[in-house]
Amino acid sequence: DAMSDTEILEFEDTYVKATVTSYAEGNSILYIPTTSDGGWSVYIDGEQVETYRHSGGQLLVVISEGEHTVEMKYCPSGFTTGAVITAVCVMILIAWAVISVNRRKKEQALPKNETNVNEE
Repeated sequence: DAMSDTEILEFEDTYVKATVTSYAEGNSILYIPTTSDGGWSVYIDGEQVETYRHSGGQLLVVISEGEHTVEMKYCPSGFTTGAVITAVCVMILIAWAVISVNRRKKEQALPKNETNVNEE
């Protein structure tokens, strides 16, 4: 007697989607084998759920009775921080470029204005 059935719908290195049917009454634990120490987020029926770590590298999540769509998404730890730092640096570089262009335009316009004033 199986307590659940699983059908893998999509499987990639950083994304897994499956249909899981739990036959246990009430809530039960879904064991998910992983090979990494973190970075996985688990969604049941589109809502992110809390994950727990079991020794041996398994993720554990609570799943209720019935059929559910379970998605796992992997984002390496530090990826979000790195993306934010990169975005801030790009914005600083763009601002610096705009300021530099505006300064050059003002510097180029200044001698013309001084020459026009002196000619009068």
